[in-house]
Parts: sequence; C-alpha cells; structure tokens
Amino acid sequence: MTILAFLAALLAFGCLALSMERHHRDIVHKHPSRSKRRGLRIAGWMGLTLSFILAIAAWGAAIGGILWFGLLSLAATITLLAVNRLSASHRGAPPSRSGRKQAQESKA
Repeated sequence: MTILAFLAALLAFGCLALSMERHHRDIVHKHPSRSKRRGLRIAGWMGLTLSFILAIAAWGAAIGGILWFGLLSLAATITLLAVNRLSASHRGAPPSRSGRKQAQESKA
C-alpha cells in the first residue's frame, strides 16, 4: 500500500504540473484548454487525497500522516526533476548549465 500511495502522489504531482500552462506548453508543445487545466488540477488533488488515504490505511493515523509527508516530498522532488529535464530537453539545452552559460555570456 505504501508503494501505491507513492505512485498516487507521483501521478498527482504530474497532473498538477501539467495543469500549469507553462509546464504543459514546454512538455506537450500545446497550450492547454481551460477545461483540460481544470481536469488536470482536479485529478491532481484527487490523487493526493487517494495517496493520503492509502498511507493512513497502511500505517494508521499517526505514522501514516508522517509517512505521507515523506512520500509527498519524494514525489515532488522526482516530479520537479522530471519536468525540469523534459522542459530543457525540448528546448535543446541542459537544464543546469543553460542559465549559467547565458549569464556568463551576457557579462562578457
């Protein structure tokens, strides 16, 4: 159940990231419609709720709540790295070096 809670949180954060216009445009190369953004946002929040329920069911209220925050942290970090990598790969530059390189070139 813990793995299911983690996967639900990961999918939820993916939906929440794609509900943002910039991330959706960078990854999918299209502007999302208003209804699509709303649907992704609702799916994201439902996924987080499901993740919480699964964590509580697996470990009880006290430990499950603490575990859930840890799972959220891990899922959010993985989502952040994935969105960053996917956005940068579509732009054609590595994510960590492009900003530094442009800043150094503009100073020179």
